[in-house]
Amino acid sequence: MSKTSIEWSQFTWNPTTGCTVCSAGCARCYALPQSMRNKAMGLKKYENGFEITMHVEELLRPYRWKKGRLIFVNSMSDLFHPGVTDEFIKRVFKVMNETPQHTYQVLTKRADRMASLSSELVWTSNIWAGVSIENMKVINRLDYLKKCHSNVKFLSLEPLLESLPNLNLEGIDQVLVGGESGTGKIRPIKEEWVIDLKNQCRNHKVAFFFKQWGHRNNNPNPLDPTLIKGHQHYAKGGCQLHGVVYREFPLLFQPKTKAFVKQLDSKSETQVNNQDSALKSFVGSLSPFKKIIGEALINGESPDALTTRFSVERAMPKKTAQAYVTMVVDKLEKYSEGNLNLTSNN
Repeated sequence: MSKTSIEWSQFTWNPTTGCTVCSAGCARCYALPQSMRNKAMGLKKYENGFEITMHVEELLRPYRWKKGRLIFVNSMSDLFHPGVTDEFIKRVFKVMNETPQHTYQVLTKRADRMASLSSELVWTSNIWAGVSIENMKVINRLDYLKKCHSNVKFLSLEPLLESLPNLNLEGIDQVLVGGESGTGKIRPIKEEWVIDLKNQCRNHKVAFFFKQWGHRNNNPNPLDPTLIKGHQHYAKGGCQLHGVVYREFPLLFQPKTKAFVKQLDSKSETQVNNQDSALKSFVGSLSPFKKIIGEALINGESPDALTTRFSVERAMPKKTAQAYVTMVVDKLEKYSEGNLNLTSNN
């Protein structure tokens, strides 16, 4: 078990390692290259690379943790992979049953197998069941999830590859949303998809957790402060949605969530306020027209909207307005990354 940087959990526990591709969401699986790196480093647990491996010795680990933890089960595998035996799955559940101080998040893409085994497993209240859904082709995973006997059910819509309208969220407690991350060509996530999912969660009183945009090119706000390393909510590609960070947990978990969220937000708000003040000060040092553009960008107006507005208001060619806006965006991005001093060439 180890601490994790995954925003919606605290620790990971991997009683199994390894997996195989089963749908489009697996294309940029982070666990595969990480497993191969671990093998190359000589870590015994990963001597089989990314082949499905059951680790009996890991079953003792949660008993050693006396203080309760929020634990993502099998961040490097899938507990319900066909290569994992029914017997071993039941042993994993027995460990979770006998360590009620912890809360376990069991996430799978093999929702059909989880549903078929559900009646043979003991779903104590500290075990959450979740399924990954990346597009409409695998939407049936939601139906299988609803057949499970867990008290808390959640969806991981990551990487979100297309719009998922009109989800049947009856009985669902939390929805996690995120864009694809990694290197190379990243498949896009659209702002309207995320907004629609947030509204669906609001309509069904479901906790909405927006993890990240995945890549800064996906983020509609190039000045999202959560793009800056050191921000208390720093995430890949940033994680603000219309200026708000959504990190909501199921109501059943609220007593524990307060302590967890306090930990997430432990960095001083003063640091964030200082960053914002410094950025505003930098904008104030720009030439008058660029200053107007910079202030509009900070206030959330998109570059495209600004280009259109200034081309109309100032009767300038759209390409000229776009060039000015792009120039200011570049300056602000460089400043935010720490590559530009407060003094400006205007």
